[in-house]
Amino acid sequence: MLAPPMPQPVLAQLYLADRQPPQPLPDGGQHRPILAAATHGPVLRFGEVALPPGGLFTAHPDAPIRLWLLPLLGGLELHPETTPNDPDFLVAGQAGTLPVGAGETCTILNPYPTEIVSFLYVWLPANAPATPTPFTHIDIDLTTRNTLQPVCHAPDVQAYVGRYDGRAEGTYLARQWAFVGVLAGVFEVADRLLHPGDYLRLNYAQSTDVEFEALSNQATLLLFG
Repeated sequence: MLAPPMPQPVLAQLYLADRQPPQPLPDGGQHRPILAAATHGPVLRFGEVALPPGGLFTAHPDAPIRLWLLPLLGGLELHPETTPNDPDFLVAGQAGTLPVGAGETCTILNPYPTEIVSFLYVWLPANAPATPTPFTHIDIDLTTRNTLQPVCHAPDVQAYVGRYDGRAEGTYLARQWAFVGVLAGVFEVADRLLHPGDYLRLNYAQSTDVEFEALSNQATLLLFG
């Protein structure tokens, strides 16, 4: 008996790196705002940033958020407005989350004198006024292959990162939506081909398995759902 066909998304939108170039920042950095509005589940904003030595980037939300950060290259020094003289630190191989209150500013600084850093950021709704919850981080072990590792847990959103061998396959049970991106290598996700820096937004009418396959070795996937 043939397996039933997989449900098709009611919305599938691609954000391709070669069609969405980064924008210059005043200090010589670059910012690629991939999602700039609350159009995809609880992900309010999503973007990539590269900072030159000493460069900075700020998050200044109108409503309370949880700011999720994933360094891709180098490390970050985080200066929340509530504790400007007590910075937090985050390095590649970690993911971190901290609250930012309405009208507050969190400054993200490249602390290195000669090195460029790059990172991903996500704004997630706080669903309540931000509190002085301490900064938290998760260590990511990409030596464990072919599985999705949790890098953010919240009531309304979860995030995973996984490194896969060529031709390795996986599935993720999406709660009616998923936002998927490729950090390294090449993947086929929901029958769409994705290269590094490409992202895919999916919406479904019901909970659905999202299928993906790595098409190169050491391919790394980021998934929100």
